Amino acid sequence: MDCNEILTDDELACFQEIFSQAADGLRTSTSNEPQHHLTVMTEIPQMVAKVLGQAKLTLLAEISHYKLWFPLTLQVDALGQFTPILGIPEVLELQGKERSWRLTNVTDVTITVDGEPQALQVRSLSSSGIAIQLPNAAAAERLMASRNVEMWLPEIGALQLDFEPVRYDSCQLAARIHAVGKEREALRQFIFQRHRREFAHLYQNIG
Repeated sequence: MDCNEILTDDELACFQEIFSQAADGLRTSTSNEPQHHLTVMTEIPQMVAKVLGQAKLTLLAEISHYKLWFPLTLQVDALGQFTPILGIPEVLELQGKERSWRLTNVTDVTITVDGEPQALQVRSLSSSGIAIQLPNAAAAERLMASRNVEMWLPEIGALQLDFEPVRYDSCQLAARIHAVGKEREALRQFIFQRHRREFAHLYQNIG
């Protein structure tokens, strides 16, 4: 799809100026440091569109072997000037099969079922899926049968979850996460914050 089918000449000029400056700032000084690239996209891959909601434009930032898809909107001030507003990105990892990045060092996420904290260990978490270690089959049955499951995230708070079980094996449950609106953005924010913390060296030249 040609960008001109969606963007006006003024909008295109605005993006060219803003992101050419941003790209200059992201270029690294030595070959030993990670290379970064920025691209404005009007077509959003299906797997990303599911978690970015109604976004029509995205800014794609490629950092080492990760892709950050930022939902992008434009605001117009009283003088008719365009201001790009970046949302919370979806982080994809490119090693092996391209998929949403999974946080695996999870020690401070709590799950409650029907208002009661459970002795469940979150083994991995992404914006679209979760793997949970359960103490026994009864705990798995209760989790899957409940309509009132919440996940508590540090600095974020409690999120109401809709689980779609995919696999249960050796007391480990893998499930898809369905979240909408503010809860979907809150989960994506948590994942992005942890990615920045874990790979701080990749973000040094981004600001």
